[in-house]
Amino acid sequence: MNNLKIQNLKTQHRLLLKKQISDLSSSDREAKSENINIHLKQKLHEAKGPWGAFNSLPSEPVIQWSELNPHIQWYFVEVLNQSLVFKKDQDVVEAQALQGICIPALGFNLNGARLGRGGGFYDRALIDYNGIKIGISYDFAVSKDRPFETHDIKVDVIVTDRRIVDAA
Repeated sequence: MNNLKIQNLKTQHRLLLKKQISDLSSSDREAKSENINIHLKQKLHEAKGPWGAFNSLPSEPVIQWSELNPHIQWYFVEVLNQSLVFKKDQDVVEAQALQGICIPALGFNLNGARLGRGGGFYDRALIDYNGIKIGISYDFAVSKDRPFETHDIKVDVIVTDRRIVDAA
C-alpha cells in the first residue's frame, strides 16, 4: 500500500476515533479512566526512577500519576521549539534520561504501532529511545487493523480500560 493511501486511511481512523471519543459520556470517560489507572498501577508496580508522562487533553483518559507508584519521579512532556522535552518543575530532561515513557494516542494496533494526532512529535522524539514505552488509550481504539507507517513509533505495552496488551 502506498504512503498516500496509508495517510488517507490514518486520517479516516483519526476522524472515527475522535467521534467515538467525543460520544463518550462524562461518566463513561471517568469509569474508563479509573480502569486505566488500575491497569497502569499494576503494570508499574515494580518501576522506579524518572519516567515520562503527559497532561491529559480533554479527550484523553485522566491519569492520576501521583497515585500510581511512589518510587517514580514523573517528568511531563512539553513542546519546546517544535521538539518534545520532559519537565519536572524547572528540571528539563531528554527522553533518553527516562526509564520509561507513558504515551497517549488516539489508537494503537495490536503490534503497538501508535496512531497519534498527526503532528509526529512523539515519532521524532522517540525514534532512538531505548526505554520502556507504555501506550495509553481507550480499549475501543485498539485494533488489529489500525493503519501505520514505518516511521510511526511502536510501544512495548498498551494499557486500556479493559486490558494490558504486550505489544513487544
